[in-house]
Amino acid sequence: MSEGNAKLRAIGAVLLIVLLGVGVAQCSSKRKIEDGVNVVIRNHAADKNYSILLADMDFRDDKYYHKYDVILMDPDSTFREEHTDWMEVSPPYFQRCQNAMGMEVASCVNGKVEQNIAPPGYSNHVGNPHYGRWHGGYWIFFSRYSWLGSRYRNSYYRPDYNSYNTYSSSYRAHNRDYYGQSGKYGTSAYTSTQQGKSTTWGGRSPQFKNNVRSQVKRSATRYTRSSTRSRSGGFGK
Repeated sequence: MSEGNAKLRAIGAVLLIVLLGVGVAQCSSKRKIEDGVNVVIRNHAADKNYSILLADMDFRDDKYYHKYDVILMDPDSTFREEHTDWMEVSPPYFQRCQNAMGMEVASCVNGKVEQNIAPPGYSNHVGNPHYGRWHGGYWIFFSRYSWLGSRYRNSYYRPDYNSYNTYSSSYRAHNRDYYGQSGKYGTSAYTSTQQGKSTTWGGRSPQFKNNVRSQVKRSATRYTRSSTRSRSGGFGK
């Protein structure tokens, strides 16, 4: 083999490695998904107070999806609710929130965003003397904010002092997710209500849900590994 041909082969091999690297990087980038909740937060960057509730979830075509309800307070102290369409989320985020339907998955209080899971309203409205008061161990909203009381009762629960105090002192203060005492809130409780049964996830069969739980565990692991490789610039040395 001539020296010229050897050089051409060497150059070709280098180009092949570069192209393969680009291909891997492109595949990795395709796997990067901006979680729907972060899109909602970005879209409401100008709003200072809101709560984002996980309204529904689904798995189809090897992709994971969420729907959100966004409770917003306008400058005149009136409330309104927005409902998103299906938004894709990453496998790790779907796995984290698989027991959080009906729950608050993000909130903004006076411009500060939090992304901990909690019973709806706990971060923003429950326990806030501007909106109501404690009576007989339960939170009662003032008549001006009765819509909030109705909205949260429809989410399957009535805020009680012991639960809220535990959340405030032991969970929120340490950025931990809170599903209520003994984990009584979340997907299972929500999908047993009339409102929860009418959701897409609430209508899925137990076998389908179990299959998705197993699938997302594997998908989340692969996704995390892929993201780690992408950040490190390759597949190791």
